[in-house]
Amino acid sequence: MSFPVGGDPAAAALRAAGRGFRATATSQGAIKLAALAFGIWVARQLGASELGRYSAALAFAGLFGVATGPGAASFGSREMAADRRALGRLVADIAALRLALAIGIVPLVALAAWGLGRRGDALVAVAVAALGLPLYVLANTLDAALVSQGRLDLASACAAARQALFIVFGAVALLFGGRAVALLLAAHLAGAARAVITFLALRRATGARLERPQPRRWPDLARRGLPFGVEAVADVAGLHLPMVGLTLCADDAVLGFFGAAFNLILAALPLAQGAGAALVPALNAPGARELLPRITGTAVRWAVASGLVAALLVGALAGPLVTQFYGPDYAPAAGPLRVLAWALPLMLMWEVVRAAALALRREAAAGRVAVRALLLEALAVATLAPVLGATGAALSFVVLRLASVAGLSFLLVRSLSAGEARLSFGLPAGERT
Repeated sequence: MSFPVGGDPAAAALRAAGRGFRATATSQGAIKLAALAFGIWVARQLGASELGRYSAALAFAGLFGVATGPGAASFGSREMAADRRALGRLVADIAALRLALAIGIVPLVALAAWGLGRRGDALVAVAVAALGLPLYVLANTLDAALVSQGRLDLASACAAARQALFIVFGAVALLFGGRAVALLLAAHLAGAARAVITFLALRRATGARLERPQPRRWPDLARRGLPFGVEAVADVAGLHLPMVGLTLCADDAVLGFFGAAFNLILAALPLAQGAGAALVPALNAPGARELLPRITGTAVRWAVASGLVAALLVGALAGPLVTQFYGPDYAPAAGPLRVLAWALPLMLMWEVVRAAALALRREAAAGRVAVRALLLEALAVATLAPVLGATGAALSFVVLRLASVAGLSFLLVRSLSAGEARLSFGLPAGERT
């Protein structure tokens, strides 16, 4: 991506980012509604205890899956956006490195769950969930390559295809009497299909041919991607830590109540991530540095406005949403949902300021911010979850998001001030898009 010589480059960049985000919202809007409806049906079919085992298994796999190097995808996305010629080499090396890590992590996830007290069907579910890690890292790496080339539309379409396949496979599994483990296996089938579809989309969109992975390049790749890894590990771990921490002090039914509320909030996560991903080409293109304050400021303003509206609506309607969607048995999930609603504007803001910080090459500082926020969340989980249960876990997640956004926003403002630039929270009226 490059900016036109004539006209307003910042407005052009925002229009391009807006098109990318609209592509995400359009391609994923309908499928996310279908996924939400499917998730509600799954919760009704499984019941709170079985849903708790299913949600806890995914949380364990996600938490310990941070060792698969999620930061490498963010690093690769930035480098591929800056130099398209590196795409074939970087995708091959990053995918191979992360696959090797994922395969090694799979048995350790089950071992860690056993050490933390998961037994019987709950332990089996964790082991099965861990089998999906190699598929996840492959699709995630290919997604990053598509995004780096400004093809957020294709990345979103591939994600939507995976979700549609999961709905089909999962429905078949449950209709034939399957429970949490069968649903996890259905997710893995859909994940394998997504990896293939995304690979074919990347080949067709870019014409790039993957090089043969070269392990001798992996140490340098790991070193350069380490700052991204610290930030990404903390971010991913923070997403799953409340559920994993809750397993230590609550029964499966409470896990199910928290999982039901959390799943409603997580339905907005792909849109938040899409907002940040849509900014990657604009913030990393040649000449983008001087436009970053205006682009970021306007994106933050939109994130705050839309996020606050969503938070107020979800908070006000939490009780009816839970009882109408999940049934009266899930009424205790309303409390955690009211708390989690305030994570919505913070999730949107985080993705925007994160994209800006990485464009400024401040990934090491962003990693320190993320680690400090994760430690605060861990402290909140340890102190609040045993006392308040699911509501305490929800509060800890909001603490994480608030600390992350506040810390990274301060870092961003300080970085721009050092360069004699300031955030601009909007374009002149005639230039808004």
